[in-house]
Amino acid sequence: MASVSRSWSFCEQHESEEVRFYCKDCKSLICDDCIVGSHKNHITMKSKEYGRSRRDQILKYPSVAGNTTIPNIQKIISEASESKSKYSDTIMDETESIKSKRKLIDTILDVLQTELIDNLNKADQETRQLYDIFIQNQEFKVDRIQQLVDEIESKGNDIPDTEIAKYDVALENLVKFDPYKDTMPSPKPPQYIFAEENVKKEKLQKFIGCIEHVESSQYEELPLDLPPRAPAKPKPNLPEDYRGYLKPKTLPLSDSYDEVKRKQEFKVLRSFETKNKNKISYIVPKGQGLEAWVILEESVTEVDCTRQDTEIILTPVKTLDQTPISSCTNKNNELLIGFQNKSSIKQLQVTQKSKRKSYSLNTGISISSGKSILACFCTSATTDDEQIACFQDKPATENYILRWYLKGKPKKQEIFLTSDIGLENPTQICQNPDGEIFILCRPGGKKSWIIILNKCYEKKLKYPSKTSDKDIDFVGFGLIKNHITISDRGNSEQLFIDLNGLVIQRDKHDAPPVCCAVDRSSNVWVGFNDGRVKVINYQKENEYAEVNSATKF
Repeated sequence: MASVSRSWSFCEQHESEEVRFYCKDCKSLICDDCIVGSHKNHITMKSKEYGRSRRDQILKYPSVAGNTTIPNIQKIISEASESKSKYSDTIMDETESIKSKRKLIDTILDVLQTELIDNLNKADQETRQLYDIFIQNQEFKVDRIQQLVDEIESKGNDIPDTEIAKYDVALENLVKFDPYKDTMPSPKPPQYIFAEENVKKEKLQKFIGCIEHVESSQYEELPLDLPPRAPAKPKPNLPEDYRGYLKPKTLPLSDSYDEVKRKQEFKVLRSFETKNKNKISYIVPKGQGLEAWVILEESVTEVDCTRQDTEIILTPVKTLDQTPISSCTNKNNELLIGFQNKSSIKQLQVTQKSKRKSYSLNTGISISSGKSILACFCTSATTDDEQIACFQDKPATENYILRWYLKGKPKKQEIFLTSDIGLENPTQICQNPDGEIFILCRPGGKKSWIIILNKCYEKKLKYPSKTSDKDIDFVGFGLIKNHITISDRGNSEQLFIDLNGLVIQRDKHDAPPVCCAVDRSSNVWVGFNDGRVKVINYQKENEYAEVNSATKF
């Protein structure tokens, strides 16, 4: 069996020179020429010495590769293969849709139909190539890892220290994540759109339909070697009047993870303001319909924006003698408020007597403060009558706890979050139906961010992952299906991102927001520092727009 391949035995910069040293600064193996050259002032050590220090880790790697690394890559390959098949199924469905309309058209529409199907097949062919290249890259990675694992297992403790270093660097290069080669393609399949109109010669292009198609140039910047393309077919000789019906936008990939997406209209459905422009602390939407609790600094009000023909008025319902720090509704749309004294979560009780309502704050959930203080809480999205509360441990200020409460019962479970999750001063929390937990962190004097935990309470993503030049100050967020909408006070913006950290679009506010919430109908309620509230909805897609973000996951 061959030993470590030549690519890790010889210097990358000096191909004829064998590597004899390890550079700690660059984390790479180097040769004698590098020592006196580009790595002259770096911290280096002999590869044998480095290998000796890494021996135990390398000998453990076959077990890690067999249990974790290779199964994870094989899972990605399986998902890519399934996605490729689904993409082709979509192409077949769209092709059949085109053919089903063929009986309505005359001879000139034969040319239009041919061009539409050619574009679908072109998209299918290029996307299949993209998936094939991705799968080949992953299969190659699996083969190389397995080869090195077999070598390590066969040699065991007989491996020289110099080869230990080579194995270590080889495996590190193979398992590290390359965003260009290890991110599974997810192109949006082209959609065939058919418009029912009169069969007139000047309207034939609309009658046959059009394709929302992403041209192959979308993939040109990927660092993958695509097979050479076939020569372009000559375009049909159509009258100029019939050209332009299929003008796909070219969507280049940007340098960041942000993508060029179909922009949705950010439409204001309702707007109103608080009396005397009182400062808004929280907005808590009720169930279905445009109704919400609006919590001010010293009172709770309610508002009904359902009717368009009436003036929107905030109705005071309860005065507060404590400062609220977090709020939500339970499954019955009853308001729950956590206060700064950290001793309990109060429930707003509504009593109906004839036509008159009375409101009182009763203890909704008893919290034993003990050694921790309440930071924020929400209603569980996976089970009924459960509240998820995030606590900070008093003695160790960086330790956080997720605690579940059943209505009227003591705590159900308690999960201690590890320090590597990166929680600091959490101010808002929510859960999606998949069990993932989203937490907004707003440390004093620092940038804000959102942490996503998977259902095992491990960190899945952080947004943004790196420090940005922009003055980011997230004041609130909400979930819309598989997306997150975030109010950014620092830039007076509303962000719309997906769960992979892609910024789909940014919308400018005319004033800095102070809070944000999303109701069950996906309407976004945004409060502003001048006492105004806007109810906004992401309408259907209406145009292309490019998003250039300085931040990324």
